[in-house]
Amino acid sequence: MLANYATDLSHQEQDSVLEALAIMRKVSLLVTNIENYFSANNLSQLRFLILVVIDREPDRTSLYAHEIAVHLDVLRPVMTRTIQKLITDGLLTPSNDEIDKRAKK
Repeated sequence: MLANYATDLSHQEQDSVLEALAIMRKVSLLVTNIENYFSANNLSQLRFLILVVIDREPDRTSLYAHEIAVHLDVLRPVMTRTIQKLITDGLLTPSNDEIDKRAKK
């Protein structure tokens, strides 16, 4: 397939396309390895990133789900479900807001 397309490309462009495809293959393998690691540790990329966002706020004792959602550009319903699973798995502990009793941190 590449040979058919390569007739319209210079030798340098052909090399660039092959190099780009090789990089894409390496990235694909890396993503697979990361996903396997997360799976083996009962995590997902989102679950891991939530924990990273929380860890990067050392001056705060808690965050609201919507604050984490903004950092990760994730819809609130997805964030709520994912955080609930982290709580169920014992990786997070919820607490009530002192002012707004309906809100959870």
